Amino acid sequence: MYHITFQKNNLNQLRNLNSKVNKDMRPLFLIVTLICFSINIKAQIQELNAYFTAHQKLNQFNGNVLVAKNNKVVFQNTFNINSVTDNFKITLKSKFIIASVSKVFIKTAILKLSEQSKLNITDTIGKFIPNFPNGNVITIEHLLLHKSGLPREITDYEKHNQLNLLQVIDLAKKEKLLFNPGINTAYSNVGYFILHYIIQQASGKKYAQYMQTEIFKNLKLRNTDEYNNLKIKTAFAYGFTTENDTLKPSEIKNINQFETGNIITTISDLFLFSKQITNKKFLNKNSKKFLFHPDSTLIQAGGRPGYRAYLYINLKNKTTFILQSNQSNIPFDEIIKETTNILEGKTFTLPKSIIRTEIKLPSTTLNKYIGHFVSKEHNLNFKIQILDNNLIIEEPNGNQTKLFAEDENSFFDSPKSKDIYSFLINEKKEITGFQIFTNGMKIVLKKLQ
Repeated sequence: MYHITFQKNNLNQLRNLNSKVNKDMRPLFLIVTLICFSINIKAQIQELNAYFTAHQKLNQFNGNVLVAKNNKVVFQNTFNINSVTDNFKITLKSKFIIASVSKVFIKTAILKLSEQSKLNITDTIGKFIPNFPNGNVITIEHLLLHKSGLPREITDYEKHNQLNLLQVIDLAKKEKLLFNPGINTAYSNVGYFILHYIIQQASGKKYAQYMQTEIFKNLKLRNTDEYNNLKIKTAFAYGFTTENDTLKPSEIKNINQFETGNIITTISDLFLFSKQITNKKFLNKNSKKFLFHPDSTLIQAGGRPGYRAYLYINLKNKTTFILQSNQSNIPFDEIIKETTNILEGKTFTLPKSIIRTEIKLPSTTLNKYIGHFVSKEHNLNFKIQILDNNLIIEEPNGNQTKLFAEDENSFFDSPKSKDIYSFLINEKKEITGFQIFTNGMKIVLKKLQ
């Protein structure tokens, strides 16, 4: 009996001792943890700065970058390439067109209207747009998830000077479905223009008015608006591309083609927006669940002539990464991949200068590539011809891109570009298509017979 009591007493003493040691060690453990966290963050900041500075020096990145941990900014910087003129220089206060990153704002608006019982994401679009073809089958959810079957772009939209929302809806009614709604996924800007109109119909307000009062103003986004709403565009970042280190301004028509879908914002407003949509006040639990992927991430990229944008939010590791650029021909996918590696503590590769060498091909080889190539999915329509013993890509609007041969079936448009242009050849050695590898994406165009 004594022995058992003695063991229990020893055990209790041991527990008390361990508890005391743990209490004494807890502050030290927290200090060590904070020091390690601080060291890791400091290393990441140095790596991010080195990485984007390297792209800046190579004239491959002009823009703003922000990284946050636990909703606190740990890295924020502006990068202007060496050759940039005052017209294109940007600051942290610059307002950028964010292209398809605007879709996160549209999703948020739709989900807010759903919370207010003004629509349901399972509603068919026929409820809001009578006589829309397949409107009794296509749902709001299909549009949100790019499962409607509608094409990527309005056919020949570039032929119109400017399209208002009603005109876009009328043109969208003429488009044929690529597949039956819900059975497949294909990125569709057309679907999101329809969502703009549904926001207008469901809210009882003009689309721009609803976005301004219920989203931008409600979330205190003082530097965010639709491009077309602003008479004076203070601090607007004008877009450009670089061709052989020469700056080429983006045409205004590429920005102003549509009445809606041109949200402009600063990097600080975009970060504030990212915080607001993750808290419990603005969106409820179900809306937030729909907005984020099952792996607790929200990822949206955007691009158009003169602009690239990226929004990444990870709820699990509480990391936010935002990129805005007013230079469209940056190595976008490479930047996203390597930045993600830095944020995850993985190895990454600093960019290096690329110089590709042209070879001359005989006209008999070049002649077999002449033809008309199209991609309905990407709304591309190219004629490939020969000019001065080089292949030329000609677009319907008259724009031409000169190609240089790297080998018999591989071409590039600039010695410093990683983009690859090549042709598809069948067993009979007939040209059946034309493909482009750009920014990690493969685009295939079929040859018209």
